[in-house]
Amino acid sequence: MKIIFVGSSRWIDGESVVGRCRNLAAALTESGLYQAAVITLEELLRNDERAVAACEAADLLIFHRLMDERVIQVLPFWKARGKKIIIDLDHPLPSADFRGERMRRYTGWEIRDSAAEEKFRSGLRMADLITASSQRLADDCTVYARSVYLPDYLDLNRYLTPRMEHPGEVWVGLPCEDEASAFAFLPEMIAMLNEVGQLRPQVRFFVPHPGLSSEGFAGLEEPWFIPAAMTSLEEWPRLLSGLDVGLAPADGSSGTRIGRRRVLEYMAARVPWIASDVQPYHEFARYGWLVRNTPHEWRRAILEVVDHLEAYQEEAGGEAFLAALGQDVHENIHAIATIYASVI
Repeated sequence: MKIIFVGSSRWIDGESVVGRCRNLAAALTESGLYQAAVITLEELLRNDERAVAACEAADLLIFHRLMDERVIQVLPFWKARGKKIIIDLDHPLPSADFRGERMRRYTGWEIRDSAAEEKFRSGLRMADLITASSQRLADDCTVYARSVYLPDYLDLNRYLTPRMEHPGEVWVGLPCEDEASAFAFLPEMIAMLNEVGQLRPQVRFFVPHPGLSSEGFAGLEEPWFIPAAMTSLEEWPRLLSGLDVGLAPADGSSGTRIGRRRVLEYMAARVPWIASDVQPYHEFARYGWLVRNTPHEWRRAILEVVDHLEAYQEEAGGEAFLAALGQDVHENIHAIATIYASVI
């Protein structure tokens, strides 16, 4: 079977495309189970000769995030040519709480009213299968097509990097600015982080972002705010290796529908972590610290880990790291392949 993954080339989608398209395509091909490759959505929509030829030769097309309104227009074309269609989602479905700018950041087009929502959902109905990054999201999609939970897996080879040392400082990792902009409780969290910085002067909050300045966490005060520009996704594992503590905040209905990748990355890098108490992270609760989204709970957890860092780092390098090893994409590729084969 030949599989083509279709993912956006936008920077905001890069991590997700690597995790849910490129890593899977490489592992499928290396396993010898299937031939798999990745093309960009933009190539397909402009009828790039190479991209169209790849789709013509494929048995299965996997559209990641149903990224653009125009995708809905091309799905019937490929279904008429006998191609099976999977839509892979790692963001909530459009709703009153997830429209406009928040939806545009994920899908590439703004969904501002019920008519636009219905157009999006009409695309889901054309899928032979929907794969989702959380069980709650898969459950949401069952009214449109057969849906299954396909967890996030990691290419662990990317995370085996030497640790970056920074004596006298404790680096606390925050989500990239694109993720941060979606948190309804962000203002309260920034105020809490500034308070932590005042209470523990050795703490530095480390924010990766694409560019020379970070706006997602505007309001964090110096000297405990460290914006770290990333010019390519290949830099992320190296930056991750410098963290002492990792944070994974999530909120609202969208927080119950995200994937588990952020926490898994911290575990693979042997970084102690604190995360919002949302369903996608529950399976790893024993390896980190889940908190309610209140300033008090977050402050208490961060201070506890910072004050007893060596003990938490020892735990992160033990069972938590071993658990992450079991989530390598190559170790789980047969289970993934079985899901894809079910539509043929």
